[in-house]
Amino acid sequence: MQEVEEILFGSLHNCGVVIPKGINTLKGIISGGGVFYNLTTQILKLIDQQKYGIFTDSIPKQTSEKVRVCAKQASIIKEMGFSESIGYHQILYPKTTDVTNILNFLTKYIPDDLSTNKSIRNSISKTLYDIVHNTNGEKKRRILPPTPIRQKDINQRKRVSSILQKISQKKVEEQNDIIAEMKINAKIQVRKEIIKKEDSDEEKEDSDDVMVAVELKESKNEKKIRLESELDDIVKERQEVEETLQKIKTRIEKVEDYISEGKSELKEMIKEKEELKRKQRSLERQKVIREKVKDIDANDKDEYIEKLEELKQSEMSKLEGLKQKWTLYEDEMKKEVQENEKKNDLIIEETKQKAKEVKQIRQKGKAIILEIQSLDEDIKEKEEINTKLDKRMQRQTYIDRTICMTKFLKKQDKELEKIFNNTNTIKSDLTQLKIKTSENYISLIRLIRENTKYKEETKHSLITQITKMNNLFNSLVLLETQRGELNSTTLLNQEKFEKTQSRVEELGYTDVKKDFDELHKLNLEMINKINEFNQKQEA
Repeated sequence: MQEVEEILFGSLHNCGVVIPKGINTLKGIISGGGVFYNLTTQILKLIDQQKYGIFTDSIPKQTSEKVRVCAKQASIIKEMGFSESIGYHQILYPKTTDVTNILNFLTKYIPDDLSTNKSIRNSISKTLYDIVHNTNGEKKRRILPPTPIRQKDINQRKRVSSILQKISQKKVEEQNDIIAEMKINAKIQVRKEIIKKEDSDEEKEDSDDVMVAVELKESKNEKKIRLESELDDIVKERQEVEETLQKIKTRIEKVEDYISEGKSELKEMIKEKEELKRKQRSLERQKVIREKVKDIDANDKDEYIEKLEELKQSEMSKLEGLKQKWTLYEDEMKKEVQENEKKNDLIIEETKQKAKEVKQIRQKGKAIILEIQSLDEDIKEKEEINTKLDKRMQRQTYIDRTICMTKFLKKQDKELEKIFNNTNTIKSDLTQLKIKTSENYISLIRLIRENTKYKEETKHSLITQITKMNNLFNSLVLLETQRGELNSTTLLNQEKFEKTQSRVEELGYTDVKKDFDELHKLNLEMINKINEFNQKQEA
């Protein structure tokens, strides 16, 4: 399976397909949601951008759109000549066999112009790739005899592959760090939203209190919310600046690592070149000397010596030319190193400026936090004052109610006294009338017995007395109705008194309780008086 995965991922890289970070196996393609869809869309766009540019790189979120897009892609692959069974299920929920078969089938249709090693050329390791490529090209040009692959070249390739693996691991680590930071920021935002909701609920509950205190609280809370929003903005800016600083630092470290590795490899390559040049020169000299020794006789030694001197001079001139070229090459390398150092200095200055900005932002955040703390203290003081005012207002309302109740009960006492006085006068009048009627009846009987002349006068007097008696009875009926109304009002007042007394006991006001006790006594006295009146009337 590992060999199959290496071949498949290598072919995708050569075709220019961008594989997401952290996915190095077929299981990663299967487990990642929408990864296989992304790979197939990239390959289709490489085949024909105009025809297959309809598809988006990322899979849609809704299930209906997912099924529709995957079914369309499956029908296109089937029309291209894919022999095995394929549908939306093979692209949305693929297996290992589906992934290998479909990707191998699609890579065959990619044009030959696009099958270059773009992933390496466009990656961060471009500098190392160019250095190795150029040095190998110079070796092939200058070395005439074909040389077999040496152990050093194999080691260099291993080093390059290890460097690329380290870079990919660093990328994965950076991505994991960014994801962790995003999760932490999301948790912080959720906590802030919960705190804001709680503050809003508390404000709604406190809206039934005194209006002046509510307005003061709202103004303070608005200031607090505004300052919190500003602080959130500052924190976001700070996070962005820190992220950029981290990215710049990582880039600087990577560039420095690449430069150091490139310099070390260049030095090794230069040493190898010098050794090869020396060997080549020695071989060429030996060949020239052998050829000339064959042609020269023993008598022509002087001419041979002169030719050797000429050869030495020509070789010395060649060496001087090579030295000049080497000095020019060293100057170019120094210039490149200086330019890289200047770039690094500029990046360091930018980082310093951004660090200063971060310090300023931190100072602003501290000042805002202090302001928020002072506002919180002011709000707490105002809340304590408001609670005290609420208690005083409640106590004052109960005192006012008790005063009103006492006044009302006093009025009722006066009215009852008037009624009792009226009833007493009526009773006295009734007794007098009864006495008079009895006397009149007796006198009438006597007069009837004595004389019949006075019948008409006595009848008239009796009729007047009877009318008076009827009027007195009507007044008694009215008094009874008034007594019933007073009984109902006293019962209602008694219920109100019991409710207010329970409320006063809950609050624990001693002064108000005394007033209510006095009222209760008055009410009991009124009830006793009414009961006595009823008993007397019944008697």
